[in-house]
Amino acid sequence: MTQIAPYMPLRLLGGFFSKHLIKLEMNQRMFRLDQDGLNAIHDHLCQISLRSGSAENAIHIMFKYNFIPRHPIIESIEELENNGISTCFIYGDSDWLDFQHNGPKVSQILKDEGRNIHILEDS
Repeated sequence: MTQIAPYMPLRLLGGFFSKHLIKLEMNQRMFRLDQDGLNAIHDHLCQISLRSGSAENAIHIMFKYNFIPRHPIIESIEELENNGISTCFIYGDSDWLDFQHNGPKVSQILKDEGRNIHILEDS
């Protein structure tokens, strides 16, 4: 079975057309940014969207084998911070990684623990 990754259509369209589509979408969604900010985000999105997949392919493979983390990072935050590694979590308000599964949402747990967490509205 062929796995279709989110960025695959952009890669198939080629660099020129894909960059144009990304710029159109950005202008509609990020109209409040100045031109320098728009250019920086556009360059970043083009770099991550048009390169061959790595993490997105890996996650398809992991889900194929009933991906369940052995050591969820939420259980290791305190150890990370005790070793001088700061953490910051960013979720969209309807993020597929921040779901309620047999308990409260991960973002709510992190908020209750006083962790550095940001929820992006309308994303």
